[in-house]
Amino acid sequence: VTKDNFQKSQQWVHSNGIPTLSDRRRQDTVEMIELYPPKMAQNLSPGWLQYDKRVLCFDGYFRENVEDLSGYQIRSVRISFFLEDGTVQVIEPKKFDSGIPQGCIVKRQKVPAGDLFERKFLSVLDFNVAKPVVIFNREYHITDCDEFTRSFLNQLGIAVPTGSKTPTDPVTELRRRQTTVPVRNPCPKARKLAQFLQNDRKVLRFTAFWDNTEIDFGYVRDLTVLFYLSDNTVEIIENLPCNTGREETTQFLKRMKLPKNFSSITDMAFQSANTVLNVFGGGLSDGRFILDSKAFHDKDVYYTEKDLIIGNILNVFGRNVILTDCDQFTKNFYKEKYGLEGLTPIEKPIDSNLIRPETLTEKELPPFNGWGTHLDSEENCKALELKPPRENAKKFLTNENQILRFGAKMISRIKENSERIFTINYYLSDETISVYETPIRNSGFIGGQFLHRRQFFLPNQNLRSSARPRIYTPQHFYIGSRVKLSDHIFEIVSADCHVFDYMEKHQNVFPFSNIQTIMAKIREAIRPHYKTFIAKYIPQLTLHPNGVLTATFEMMKDMLIDLLKETTNTHEIITICRYFQIDNTESNKDKGSVIDWNKFIDYIGLEVDLQQDTN
Repeated sequence: VTKDNFQKSQQWVHSNGIPTLSDRRRQDTVEMIELYPPKMAQNLSPGWLQYDKRVLCFDGYFRENVEDLSGYQIRSVRISFFLEDGTVQVIEPKKFDSGIPQGCIVKRQKVPAGDLFERKFLSVLDFNVAKPVVIFNREYHITDCDEFTRSFLNQLGIAVPTGSKTPTDPVTELRRRQTTVPVRNPCPKARKLAQFLQNDRKVLRFTAFWDNTEIDFGYVRDLTVLFYLSDNTVEIIENLPCNTGREETTQFLKRMKLPKNFSSITDMAFQSANTVLNVFGGGLSDGRFILDSKAFHDKDVYYTEKDLIIGNILNVFGRNVILTDCDQFTKNFYKEKYGLEGLTPIEKPIDSNLIRPETLTEKELPPFNGWGTHLDSEENCKALELKPPRENAKKFLTNENQILRFGAKMISRIKENSERIFTINYYLSDETISVYETPIRNSGFIGGQFLHRRQFFLPNQNLRSSARPRIYTPQHFYIGSRVKLSDHIFEIVSADCHVFDYMEKHQNVFPFSNIQTIMAKIREAIRPHYKTFIAKYIPQLTLHPNGVLTATFEMMKDMLIDLLKETTNTHEIITICRYFQIDNTESNKDKGSVIDWNKFIDYIGLEVDLQQDTN
């Protein structure tokens, strides 16, 4: 059933002296399943299926003759015998810096046993610990095997001896002795390459200054001294303060070896003791030349790490640079190498030319001339180079696609305008407003876009002054408020559910949606006449199927207006009804048509105070 290869094995047979192909089974071959224990081959499955992915692993070695003092070398191998088809594979583990090709020595195949013409192959009976095996005229000595191999051979009735260690390779031992020869020179010379490899990317950082106040318009230069341990070079960077009027060139000294003894710059006609050996080209100016190294003697002494201590003065080509402090890495370096601790920084002198006054006068901006926007004109007055105003990218990404939609009506003395319906969209990403008119049939108005999207300023402001005018913010829009947009007065009469959800989520910004503030105001107003005021509206309550007393939106609106008078608005009433509502369907979520009366009274919390006063 499990067979998927129906090809017949063929072999050459001789009939009457003529070789022909035959598919008969050879009598000299033995099935591998016949060699294995009966318990492991009790089913009738073929050997390649019964022993699929079963491998016997042996550790061994073989000796190889070499033309060396030792005469031979030991090479460790791992022999794998695959039970499914009786194939053998020999692999030599790779060793670092062995000098010989390693890896697979014998590919996976059936290995002949004895004479090739006998057509016999190595079987599982030919492999055992401490038993040599010949594979392609090379004798392998098996030293050990894994646990599965030992258990498998024991089930076959084959005793497996205890494993042994692989003999020591004389070639490897000889190389080890040669590499461990003691160095004859215990004190090697300091070489530049060794210094570079040991101290690469290690830099000592110092803060310093150069007092240049002796000359006119001079000041105290703030410097950073970098000493590279890899090649003993020094680099000095100048820290330019703001608004100094100097060029943006911060490199005070390029990276180089800094000589200690510097007196003056060498003249052009200076006579040098160097000898020119060869000249290529048209003379010394245009050609190339070679100096005699024997005649050249470097008498300059350069600064090293030992000379860089806090408080020391560095002669930077005639400029006295004083070291004032260093970073933590530099302190640890001197502590570990030289044992210096407690490096106390010194103070840098204060330059009176760079002291700014304590009170800075604000720049007075010119009044707005009407061109462009206020923000654009303000940015152009702060700098000589004209730049567009910066946008608040964080606010834009946070409030992207966040739109507050309000329903509004126009406040006008004309009756037709008062009946028009508008939708005001407030975009939180850039605080812009757009107004659309809802088309009404036979009203005489087309509808559509009424005011295009832009920022609108609050009324009663001087738009020609230098101060930036205030604009409408989301806090100006709530149910019952009136806004003036382009000389048109609109009254907010409704809003979608997203507006209420957004305002209630940000209660600290929208006070008319803060339930704690609203209920605290109701509690203080109802406290003097709590019983009489509540008894007045109890007959209007209804019993909900859940068994709780409920009130309608209209009843709550009348009660809160009667209680708070002009100190409340419709938006606060809707916020209370939404908080104490029972019906959470989307159609009733904006006004909370059914309000839980018991929850509303418990939130006020005056019942407990009255009971305590009665007791």
